[in-house]
Amino acid sequence: LSERDAYEIFDKENNIRSKFVTTLKETFFDYGLTYSIGGQISFDVFPEGWDKTFCLKHLEGEGFDTIHFFGDKYFKGGNDYEIYNHPATIGHAVESPLDTMRILNELFDLSNVDLELSNGDGLISKVISNMEKLESRLEKIESAISAISKQLARDSAEGGNGAKIEFKITN
Repeated sequence: LSERDAYEIFDKENNIRSKFVTTLKETFFDYGLTYSIGGQISFDVFPEGWDKTFCLKHLEGEGFDTIHFFGDKYFKGGNDYEIYNHPATIGHAVESPLDTMRILNELFDLSNVDLELSNGDGLISKVISNMEKLESRLEKIESAISAISKQLARDSAEGGNGAKIEFKITN
């Protein structure tokens, strides 16, 4: 578990960013700024009116009948809230890229579309392949760390002064 992921869990359990954003709003209410919960572990501060709805003015007059927005911070205080709830958009709550793909398929019946090649160069299949490789490497790292911990515990129990442990992770 990375420090970033650990903090995300801690924040969800203790509402650290939510409380911080509330304090910012209360303390700096007259600065003409908007404060919101950002991505995985961040918070956002930007001039009023510069939230994600700012882009919509660039789409006016372009002939779009429907604008779909996909976001995970769609709750009040989240950085997707304004555009998710804007009358010019249809907001979709998602938790992952796979959620986005699922909803897109439901909306536009992409069953006949080869998603792996839909961007012309197979980027999606490359991303999925790299994610699978990364997951495999992470499993090897976790296994190696477990082995190191066990060896150090055995060495310590035997009165040793530390073990020299070498390991190599390969594909």
